[in-house]
Amino acid sequence: MDHQSALEAFTPKATVTISVGQYHAQVYVKVTPDMLDFERSFAFHQTVSALKLLPIDPQLLLDTLGNQLNVSMVVDGIKFDWLNYYRKNWYNMAHLTLLSFHNSAGTIMNNATIAGNAHVLKPIQDGLLNDCRPPDVRFVRTKLSLNYRPLMHEDQDNHTLEATFYVELPQSGAQVLDGNGNPRNLVTWHGAADLTTLSVDQVKADILANVPYATPIELNPGAFNVPNAALVDPDKLEVEIEKRVLLLAMTTVEKDVFATLCPNFSSKPHAILEHMKQANCDEDRNIIVQSFQQYYT
Repeated sequence: MDHQSALEAFTPKATVTISVGQYHAQVYVKVTPDMLDFERSFAFHQTVSALKLLPIDPQLLLDTLGNQLNVSMVVDGIKFDWLNYYRKNWYNMAHLTLLSFHNSAGTIMNNATIAGNAHVLKPIQDGLLNDCRPPDVRFVRTKLSLNYRPLMHEDQDNHTLEATFYVELPQSGAQVLDGNGNPRNLVTWHGAADLTTLSVDQVKADILANVPYATPIELNPGAFNVPNAALVDPDKLEVEIEKRVLLLAMTTVEKDVFATLCPNFSSKPHAILEHMKQANCDEDRNIIVQSFQQYYT
């Protein structure tokens, strides 16, 4: 073995058991600054494989991975970037498809949009009720398709976050005349008829700044004593979507963490075997150190 090979070879350490939430995992010892790249690579693959077997929340998995591999700053940076990208774009109409409009009870409103375009609301105007926007256009159901290509490596497959949720629309009143010229107070969404024309800033100013929950929401049936008011659930859905974001980020986390641990080094697990040593005692109790290839041939 030449001098360079001797510097790069290492003897794997025994695995350790760590607690991960309510579970336990057998992982490589915590990475330290004095470890060679080849041992860091071995630690990476063994730790990632062990943690992925656990049925745990992706946030807990990533936090544990960052701590065990001593790269928490790298992992936290990627988590922030991916979650922030979602938080800045979930209300960007360029990534949303409008599905339907609903009233306060959560019931779909089939009479709210113009003929031939189910995504554009009727105008606010005097005249026949059927030609005017109806009262209580309270929620819009949307589908998000957010491509994460801007945060990914060139050699990665596209990852697109998809989620369906409701957005609450602010309610206000205005006097309009019915078909007989009688005034009536119309309480509904008085903003843009075509929500897809709104810029990000307009969505924030016209919608999100004027409703209790400036987040994606889910609607549940109203309580028995208030059947005409759907129950808004913002928290459960937000947690679920952010879990999906972190799962999508996993491949990027692995690539960036490995590049940090072992710069300019192959990420192929089998390459590590060329640099591992097997130590054992012979019958005279002499310690024999061999490469894996020597030991198993």
